Parts: sequence; C-alpha cells; structure tokens
Amino acid sequence: MKNIPQKDPKKSKINPKSKNIQKRPKDAKNKVNPKLKTNQREKEIDSQIPQPNGVEALFQKAKKIYEERERQILERKGNRGDMMLMKKIMDSGTLADKVSALAIRIRDHPKFPIDSLVKLLAITKTESRRKNLLALDSLKELFLEVLLENKKLNMFSISVQKYNDATDDELVEAYKEHRMKELYQAYIKIIESGLRDDLGFFKENLTRTLGDLLKSRPEQESVNFFL
Repeated sequence: MKNIPQKDPKKSKINPKSKNIQKRPKDAKNKVNPKLKTNQREKEIDSQIPQPNGVEALFQKAKKIYEERERQILERKGNRGDMMLMKKIMDSGTLADKVSALAIRIRDHPKFPIDSLVKLLAITKTESRRKNLLALDSLKELFLEVLLENKKLNMFSISVQKYNDATDDELVEAYKEHRMKELYQAYIKIIESGLRDDLGFFKENLTRTLGDLLKSRPEQESVNFFL
C-alpha cells in the first residue's frame, strides 16, 4: 500500500488576520462623499459673471463688505445658538429640515440672503424630484413674499452708475441686488429645464410655479416655455 503524503499542519493553518480582511466593494472607488456633491452643486450655482473692466475691483470690495456684515450679524449674541443649530442641521439633518432652516434664516435676515439662496438652489439639483420640489416651492415663496420687489433687479455695473462716490451701504445694496438677479435667473433656468421632464407631476408643478412668478414679478418676462 502506497504511503499517502500528509499535509504539513503549519502550511494548512489559516492566518487569523485574514479573517478580518474584507473585500472592498467593486464600486467603492466610484462612491462620492455626499458633502463633496453638495459643495460641487453650490459651486455650479454660485458661478458669477465677471464684471466689466473698471468695475471688478469695486465689485470685490462690495462683496467683501457684504460678507463681513453678514458674518457679524449671524455671530451677534443671541444668534450663535442659531448658527450652531444650523450647522448641525446642514451636516446631519433631513433634507426637509435643511430647506426649512434655510428658509427661516432668509426670513429672519432678508438683507443677507445670498449664502442661503445658493444652498437652496443646490438642493434643487438633487436626483429626487420630490425633494427638488420641496426646495423649489420654498424658493418661490421666498422670492414672492420676502425678496423680490415689484421692479426689475439691476446688475452691479448699472447700479453703481447712480453714485458718484458710493458709500459702503450703497455698495452692499448694489452687490445684493446683483447677486439676487443672478440667483433668480438661475432659479428660472432650473424651472425651465424641469418643464422638459418626463414626470407629469413634476412638470405640472413647475408650470404653475413659473406662471405664478411671471404674473407676480416682472423680472423674467422673456422666459421660454418648453411644454
């Protein structure tokens, strides 16, 4: 009878460390941090048109003053708790909580709405149509009830022509009006794009929204309908 060679017990032992090794999912490399996606959407929304020669330096000065005043208001005693709550909501809250918190901030500080508007507009670019509508409806209420007056908004280069030597207050107001115009145009374009959507409930809602905006405010009469 032939001798059957036996396996070396040392070689047959399993390395205990190997039990803890987990294979990396194939699509792990393709996963993107949600915060990075949000930041990218905000950058896309917040892309600004360069100012004409001779105005850019004044525009940057106005932007700096606006952002500093916004920071001071939000950091005042009594607002710090709100800032901490806002940060917590934006980091880990539900999308509905984020939309509500941003809307409340705009209503509480209507003179400094730009940062919150950018964040709300970024939410409208998520993949969920129902979540998009939540932000779009909130923006409609804010534009109609809080932010837009019954007049056209001017670009910064036009607004500053009214002043021989603009004060800081005048620069801040011109900057705010300019950014509001840019962001409102971005909002209308998002709605306009949504009118080509295949989902009926989404398209119908945006049709009503756009009709309300055009009827109530004169800012974008020439928008094209894609029905």
